[in-house]
Amino acid sequence: MAVAEREREREVPPERGNILDSTGHPLAMSVIQWDISASPNLVQHPRELAEQLADLLDLPRDELYAKLSSSTKWVRLARGCAQEWARRWPA
Repeated sequence: MAVAEREREREVPPERGNILDSTGHPLAMSVIQWDISASPNLVQHPRELAEQLADLLDLPRDELYAKLSSSTKWVRLARGCAQEWARRWPA
């Protein structure tokens, strides 16, 4: 009974560590990247959204407009965006 009162189980999610060389410089590390996608059928103003996203994603406006105004249910706009991208997105 006393042991049960002092102990409890808790799951600790694993985190990947960095791989370092013999001098401590990182050779490999985990990096968070984002894929940006949209559902064109839910976009009400594709031209305006393409204008806003073009500079943020560094992609041609015409290419984004074509994707955002397509008749498909889902389109990928950008792949592998750095986590800092989210900080530049207007709230």
